[in-house]
Amino acid sequence: MMKQKVLLILAITSVVLILSYGTIIRIRTNPKNGFERLIKPVNLTVNKVLKLPSDICFFAGESEGLLHLKNFKDYTSILNVDIRDGFSMSISDIWKIPNLPNEIMSQKAVCSSVTDSTIGIVINDSGYMFSIDKSNSNLSSGHGPRTRFDNVVFLSGKTVIGRNTVVKGEALSREYVKIDYSNGAIQKSYSLRKQADGFFCTDGKSRFNKTLSRIFYMYAYRGEVDCLDSNLNLLFTINTIDTISQVVIPLKEIRAHGKLISITPSTTPSPVNRGIEVSGKNLLLSSALKADNESDADFNNNQVVDTYSGIDGKYLFSFYIPKYRGIKLREFIIHKDQIFAIYGQYLVRFTCKDNPLY
Repeated sequence: MMKQKVLLILAITSVVLILSYGTIIRIRTNPKNGFERLIKPVNLTVNKVLKLPSDICFFAGESEGLLHLKNFKDYTSILNVDIRDGFSMSISDIWKIPNLPNEIMSQKAVCSSVTDSTIGIVINDSGYMFSIDKSNSNLSSGHGPRTRFDNVVFLSGKTVIGRNTVVKGEALSREYVKIDYSNGAIQKSYSLRKQADGFFCTDGKSRFNKTLSRIFYMYAYRGEVDCLDSNLNLLFTINTIDTISQVVIPLKEIRAHGKLISITPSTTPSPVNRGIEVSGKNLLLSSALKADNESDADFNNNQVVDTYSGIDGKYLFSFYIPKYRGIKLREFIIHKDQIFAIYGQYLVRFTCKDNPLY
């Protein structure tokens, strides 16, 4: 029972943190952050705008001319956006996940991942996982950890990788795991590197780079990215161009009748990195920090994206993606000479004649 309460509070806190570092930008009080950027000019033109069913949609994957989106207000479906026509963009259909017992679906904690061949679904806290073969709609079911499991990628066969929450008494930690979901066995694990509290300091996002067969885990509150191979061996750590290497997250205890129930941040922490994407052999980070050679106007009116080599982690250059309707993007995907970005309830398609990544 205690474990369930801890996970419930954790789930609520995690959603708040995800939305906060996805939508809030805070420039640190020091006007000089101690680093500079190499800004490459990129001429972006809005090509098409699509209104989404909610303002908390996120990318779930890309395949065969389709973008796949998950909707945090409807955990039971995946939106498919047709981008094959370079001048139009529309929701082609909606995949509904199979009917599951009410006690499972009532948890409303579904993670989804879409690849070229597979739709992968994880029902958190239940340990239930399943994948759908896109070619014939065959359903394969399995199971994994009965904990909070996110940042999921379904690989070939019965293998899934993702971030697992480890609960030991009152202590929480995070690890990246590789699972054979036919039997729930954890094949390999990698403990995310702790600082400060040991849990909130490891918050972040990940992306799987199919070209390099590597996993990149971005720490949200420090300038670091771990690069792992597909067996979860640490290859190297990228130290980003900013100077924030230590997490500072003030914490508070929540107690009931003298017993510790949970530990949560006392204030919303300021992110260093807002988002992560991969393109070819490159890694792209949406930064929350202004460089010393950027103007306030350029930084405030755009989302600055820092580009690193996915091979050795070397910084390459940075570029801007503009605001839309006065807000910065939540996430983006690069597709050939186009950039797709989510702003609130809108999916915006940009054409880019001089895309430095293409």
